[in-house]
Amino acid sequence: MIEIRSERFIRFKDTESGKISVVKAELDCDTAADLPAADGISGRELLMGSIAWDISTGDFYALNSEGKWYKQDGSGAYTPAESNASLLSSPLNFGKGVESEPDITEKTASEPDILDETVFEKTAEPEEVTEIDEPLRDLKNI
Repeated sequence: MIEIRSERFIRFKDTESGKISVVKAELDCDTAADLPAADGISGRELLMGSIAWDISTGDFYALNSEGKWYKQDGSGAYTPAESNASLLSSPLNFGKGVESEPDITEKTASEPDILDETVFEKTAEPEEVTEIDEPLRDLKNI
């Protein structure tokens, strides 16, 4: 399933079936397999720079000027075969094919507490605000 989170109208475009809206959109989709073609949403054409969020993995995709979706991790153009592989390798899917999970419950003595390292610096005192010597002028009656 795919849903339009927001869209910005750019212009109308004449097609054989009538006018459609050219939009830059933000999309939510269940999986990357749901990513639409640039003309895959009825009455709209997606413009380069449209983005989509794959809710199942947390991945973001962007549409280029040729109508191809690119995963925003630098791995290249999206192809439907990669959607199943990305489910297994996503760090958001602990326990679903990830071989080693980081243990975030234990802290070793060598790891300092974040608050212990926080340094609070005193900032410069704000300058004193003084009144304006000259009164404001009424520009309407000049």
